Amino acid sequence: MPPKKRINREDIISVAFQLIKSEGLESLNARNLAKRLGCSTQPVFSEFKNMEELKQEVFEQAGYYFLEYLEHATSSYNQLYSFGLAFIDFVQKERNFYQLIFMSGALNNINILDVCKANYNLVTNLAEHYSLSFRNTEKMFTQLLLYLQGIAAVLYANEEAFQTEEIKEYLKDACEAFLEIYKEK
Repeated sequence: MPPKKRINREDIISVAFQLIKSEGLESLNARNLAKRLGCSTQPVFSEFKNMEELKQEVFEQAGYYFLEYLEHATSSYNQLYSFGLAFIDFVQKERNFYQLIFMSGALNNINILDVCKANYNLVTNLAEHYSLSFRNTEKMFTQLLLYLQGIAAVLYANEEAFQTEEIKEYLKDACEAFLEIYKEK
């Protein structure tokens, strides 16, 4: 009877996810993963054809983590603004995942506009709450995402570029301006 597997696929993905979270994408390799798992590299390669297969699964998990983070941090009150704050909070607290998702090119199949599609319910709620057409709300949300990506890129390059209160003020002004623009159309 063969020995029972001590390390399974889910364990490997979980440890790889935590490795990226704490040390960044460049730290994800078979040797570092095996060290964290307390084993040789053999279990990694018995569960995955190669590191690329493992990375793809971890990258997808990171994308879902990002979307869940935004969903949980967005309040029902002032959704547009709270979504923006959640996005910026993610950049500040989860720099390695932000880098992976938006700066590395590792997730070529996900871009900033996919965040809009993934937040269909939020866009629908915003349209109803502000009495806007779905199309205008989608355009407004896309512009907000592009605006947020600009702030995020600056913060990623220089964590101290803005104070939190400055970001909140800029974001509040931007949300109000976007709402004004799209209420008129």
